[in-house]
Amino acid sequence: MHLNWIERIHGKTKFRQYIEYYLRVAFLYFLSISHKRVIWTVHNKVAHNAETEALSCALMSRTAALCWRIHILCHETENIPQIAQYRDKMVHIPHGDYFGDYLCRNLNIRQKHSIPEDAQILLFIGAIQPYKNIELLLRAFRRASFSRPTVLLMRGRCSPAYAEQLCAQTDIQHPSIRYDFTYCAPEDVGDYLKEAIACIAPYDTRSSLNSGTLWMAFSYQKTFICPKIGSVRDISNPDELGYFYDYSTPEEHEQALVEMLNRLGKDMENPESIVQKGKTCFEYMKQHSWAKNRIQWQELYR
Repeated sequence: MHLNWIERIHGKTKFRQYIEYYLRVAFLYFLSISHKRVIWTVHNKVAHNAETEALSCALMSRTAALCWRIHILCHETENIPQIAQYRDKMVHIPHGDYFGDYLCRNLNIRQKHSIPEDAQILLFIGAIQPYKNIELLLRAFRRASFSRPTVLLMRGRCSPAYAEQLCAQTDIQHPSIRYDFTYCAPEDVGDYLKEAIACIAPYDTRSSLNSGTLWMAFSYQKTFICPKIGSVRDISNPDELGYFYDYSTPEEHEQALVEMLNRLGKDMENPESIVQKGKTCFEYMKQHSWAKNRIQWQELYR
């Protein structure tokens, strides 16, 4: 049995959170006494939701102790305190590609979001959640300088409460910022990627290790701006593929993001250099595709 996200606890009250925790622990023990071979994929360092972090960490420890193998997507996962003692169970297989998953159906993204034809599009796509530092992204974009007209386009599902919080901020009321806080259907994703010059996601490195959006962008020849999360640190030549950075505090994060945006903005003087980065990203994914790792995946279950 392969488990993903078992450490995520969603209960809205403490009582529900504890019920959820104990039910999952009971499930794990049931699998163990039933002699089931359980493989657990670790996606994050800790839960993105601070309210459930303690229970999630405890659940990670239990899962690591009771599972047969721990599948890790990047090497930094080995250092997570809750599971570090179980390195002998860990098997590293990186995330694969998204080749052919998102086709274009000629949706006019620029018309839909009132974006001029001569503007470059910096795309944030995916669920709109606090751990992705949306407010920080808005502030950094407003501070950054671009050599060509540039629009920040954010598209993805957002909770009504968080959407209201974001829309109340002055930073989002900017002529070069567009947003649509609704779910982006898979059949539309390809058209969004086609129009973008680059993708961006300023993750919280305290919790984030991996990013499916990163590999999706690479698979469609798009460079990426984000912190050096675990999966980025596994790239031997990151500067050739994207705009990656380190930070320690929220203030450092904003300043580092501004610097990366400025670097992208300067590179827009020669857009071909950005296109070349995207092509390098695509070549990277070809070397780290699902097909390339087929044997490792087969071995994982043996």
